[in-house]
Amino acid sequence: MSSSSPIHIELELVRAKESEDAFAFRFSRQAYLVRGRQGAYETVELPWSRELLRDLEECRRPDRDPDVVARVGELLRELLTPAGWSGHEATIVEARAAHRRVIVTLRSAAAELYALPWELLTLRADGQHLGALEHVLLRYAWPGTSTVSADPRAIDGPGRLLVAWSAAGGGVPAAEQLAAIREASGEAPREEGAGELEVLEHASYGALADALEAAESAGRPFRALHLLCHGAEARSTFGLSLDAEDGAGRAVVVDAGRLQQLLAPHARDLRLVVVAACDGGNMGEPGNRIGSVAQRLHRAGLQHVVASRYPLSARGSTRIARALYGNLWRGESIEQAFVAARSAAAREVTRLDWASLQLYARPEDGDEHCVLVPMPPPTLPAPALEPIELAARVARPDPARPFPWLVAVLVLAVVGGLGAYLLMESEIEAPSPAPVARAEDPARVEASATPAERTTGDVAEPAATTGEPAVGDESTGGASTGPERSASGSASPTPALRPEAGSTSSRAKPARTRPSSSCSDELREYLRDRLPGPLSGRYRVRLVVGDDGKVTLDECDRCGEAAEEARTGLSRIRSARITSGWGSELPCKTSFEWQ
Repeated sequence: MSSSSPIHIELELVRAKESEDAFAFRFSRQAYLVRGRQGAYETVELPWSRELLRDLEECRRPDRDPDVVARVGELLRELLTPAGWSGHEATIVEARAAHRRVIVTLRSAAAELYALPWELLTLRADGQHLGALEHVLLRYAWPGTSTVSADPRAIDGPGRLLVAWSAAGGGVPAAEQLAAIREASGEAPREEGAGELEVLEHASYGALADALEAAESAGRPFRALHLLCHGAEARSTFGLSLDAEDGAGRAVVVDAGRLQQLLAPHARDLRLVVVAACDGGNMGEPGNRIGSVAQRLHRAGLQHVVASRYPLSARGSTRIARALYGNLWRGESIEQAFVAARSAAAREVTRLDWASLQLYARPEDGDEHCVLVPMPPPTLPAPALEPIELAARVARPDPARPFPWLVAVLVLAVVGGLGAYLLMESEIEAPSPAPVARAEDPARVEASATPAERTTGDVAEPAATTGEPAVGDESTGGASTGPERSASGSASPTPALRPEAGSTSSRAKPARTRPSSSCSDELREYLRDRLPGPLSGRYRVRLVVGDDGKVTLDECDRCGEAAEEARTGLSRIRSARITSGWGSELPCKTSFEWQ
């Protein structure tokens, strides 16, 4: 949908009284503080009443009154109006016309506000619901929590998916969902072994714990968990109905707290948990201290949790699974896959499956997360030279040591002599067939090129130079360690080789001149879409795309520390996708507003 980086809107709400206790809910008219567009907090009021609870319950029903759904949507819009929601609404409408994505994050320190179906919030202009807009992603985040740092195995290499299902609480569409997930897996072009699927039938609490622990012990942990079962009431809240441990097929209700206890130890590996059950996102009575299953897992530090606020139809859950995993295995981010799944759920006209679907995720983690397909690691800045750091430390006066300045002078002399020796060594190396400058220094490349080379922009590569390691295709996002494969899956006759360590050819690289042609509008918009927006600010960036598809930051106007953000984001853009789609126009350069 989007042709550029997403626009971010954050809605922060806190109870005006007893704000330090997120669960201090009183069933009466409540005043809340909402952070406005300019940063100031505005006071709004919500009349909690029996009528409101009846309306919320009506939205859950298959035969719901459409007028009630519209009334709830208008109530939510009116609640935010004093805090400048009309300005946000204008931004959303303009973004739709400009084909821009919008990410709305709702963060509340009042637990009862998560019981409200914010997906139903209506736009004043046309009455459409916020969650029905294809260019809008609504996500929830609990304040004061953070995502557990990922184990390297959870971000490197292909991801594994565990589908655990239980019919102890009643029949579930296990066969249909497994067929849909396998179908989505087969349709997606991906690296062999990526998105490996395992199935746990008649899942119990203990069997699920054993499966996760066994995979972790074997060094092959699961990156995603799909839980298919029935939701069930657990007193004032909801839990999941799983098989009893005795194997007799009896059902036991696992509440949100116990499920958190089960999955929290695996938060370093699990990057996504999908709760395909009715009321997986239902917190029960507003303000109860347990919360919903999805919210409890999110608060435990799991990065992405998808669940349903309302009863979920069998057909709708199957459509959601097919769209969600199909997009994930094609290398799309969980954020984009979630919107696709929500759109697929909208085809079920008798239910509000589309409005029921929730995503818990933190904006601090960014907006582009591949789960079943790896992403290339970010490029880290080179460390400073250790001798220089040592000299700097020795140069500081130390009263406890005699003659500190003499020691500093001696160390600097040694370092300077070593540098001069290395420079002489580099100058007396065997000459290469043609002057070769470092590719990352355009000025030196331009100065070293012959007149003919400056005209054509090409420099013949020395015969002894070996190729760079192959870059993984878009379906893997990682570096290939074997021969590259064509779209048909056959191996390329010229596999990419890694130069032998210490060889002269490994140091020789073909020189490149600065691209003279501009990238096409299509490629520019693709890069804008793939580059996550900065944490704050708006900058003008200029990019260079090499003939190998690698994108580098050429200039970032007044970026400061944000420049490193941009470099990290650019390093994750898949070069193979660029060479396959725009190879004929490479190398090229482009610029755009980064926000």
